[in-house]
Amino acid sequence: MAPRAVHFIRHAEGYHNQQHNEKIPDPDLTPKGQEQCKELSKKFPHFDRVDLVCASPIRRTIQTALTSMEPWLQSGKRIILALPLAQEATSEPANTPSDVERLKKEYGEVVDFGRCLDLYTDFNTKKGMWAPDGGSLKARALELRRFLRDRPEQEIVVVSHGDFLHYVSGDLDENDKQANGDWENCEFRSFRFYPVDHEDALLQETEESVKLRKASGPAIFPSQWLHRPQLSNAPVRMFPNIADILESASATPCTSATATPASDSSSDVMANQPVTHIVLFKYRQDITWTDLETHFKSFMALQHKSLNPETGKPLIQSLKAGKNRSWEPFSKGMTHGFVLEFATQADLDYYLTAEPVHMAFSKAAKPLIEDSLVLDIKDGVLFGSPAEHPLSKGDGVRRGACHCESVQWTAKLENAEHVLCHCSTCQKLGGGPYSCNQIISKEDLQIISGEENVRQYRYKGASGKFVRCYFCKICTSHIYHHQDVMPEKIIVRTLLLEGGDKMPATAEIFGEGRLGWVRELAKQL
Repeated sequence: MAPRAVHFIRHAEGYHNQQHNEKIPDPDLTPKGQEQCKELSKKFPHFDRVDLVCASPIRRTIQTALTSMEPWLQSGKRIILALPLAQEATSEPANTPSDVERLKKEYGEVVDFGRCLDLYTDFNTKKGMWAPDGGSLKARALELRRFLRDRPEQEIVVVSHGDFLHYVSGDLDENDKQANGDWENCEFRSFRFYPVDHEDALLQETEESVKLRKASGPAIFPSQWLHRPQLSNAPVRMFPNIADILESASATPCTSATATPASDSSSDVMANQPVTHIVLFKYRQDITWTDLETHFKSFMALQHKSLNPETGKPLIQSLKAGKNRSWEPFSKGMTHGFVLEFATQADLDYYLTAEPVHMAFSKAAKPLIEDSLVLDIKDGVLFGSPAEHPLSKGDGVRRGACHCESVQWTAKLENAEHVLCHCSTCQKLGGGPYSCNQIISKEDLQIISGEENVRQYRYKGASGKFVRCYFCKICTSHIYHHQDVMPEKIIVRTLLLEGGDKMPATAEIFGEGRLGWVRELAKQL
């Protein structure tokens, strides 16, 4: 099992930092650097959980580990592991380790240099895997991540260097420029391996760490993921952040804006305009890389598999996808974005409500998604009413939703009104003096999303026959009842329907159960 967390620390201030001189050979910490370490030893919150402390075999990182981790070292039974893989990226004298025998003579009692002496004897040559070129640095960072992931300890501290830590965490943009902020002297950030089974041992910064350093948010998948081969044969443009996705959503600039609400006469024109469907996902923290890769491939395949039933042509005109790399604090936790273009609103409506490949994809995707955000935009349209749900466009058809909105449905009512039921069962099930209902045909109610969240409770009604109550398993909102005595009818809860709060109560049943302080209606059924 991979460690629960890895806490990376950049070394405290060295003399090369103070003097801006990288030619100083393997410099010590300055007095200010020592004070930074003492301050970290007071505020580092994870001493009681740390099982292993590692440090780059360079003097300033070893000194940082010795002072800042002093509370962990106090037992005398613990030792720091020197990790050649964690040394700095560049080859200047300040970033080249000293001879191991010299280091061992100074720190041998509290630092284990075994990996320098036996495994990586050329660790301070700055050649081969230690070279400062981008390919070598990425390979070394990968080897370090894999080494840490395969350790038996649950929490590990690694003291390393500001430049190289960008390679370790994957905080590089598409041009290998450093991203996600510079590491300050003696700054620490906490990471976990996510997905835990990924071949590249990718790291994700923890939410606690992000909050402690007041950053905008963790990089859900490091840039190594963006650099991997595309997951689909279809041409896909990858964007560095969600802002870029939104900016690219329209292929042409907005030339005119609808400054007034769309009139009835313009509805047909609006319906035939192209529509951009933007989907933002926050993936669950516990999904595996295999799950994510399968999901992503399935999403990209929709462009060619979701077809118009009349023409046989793809419904999706274009599909763009990207991972959130934004440094701004406005992403609301969303990790990935998808931009889909449809020729008409009707094509989008069919894709969302009836297209079988997309319906199957959505059902399979739900366990992987923690949260999502969806926007539909038409180029230049700034005002006007939103599009209607296709199942809500007929006369008398109203949309309904449970309290948590996990289940949504439509119901066709002949009259927009409530019939109150005062029976003791409705009072007990709802915890109120009555329920608001209408009796409608079974075919006049359609569950449009969340059917897997609907559960059934069965009891015997006043007729002696069974009544089945259908409710949301998450929030327990009652959707409708079905009585054996009326096999072709259902009793729908009207207060949960769109506009239900404005419907009048025009009749009531089981008036004998009415509570004394509830006003009697004139019409009894």
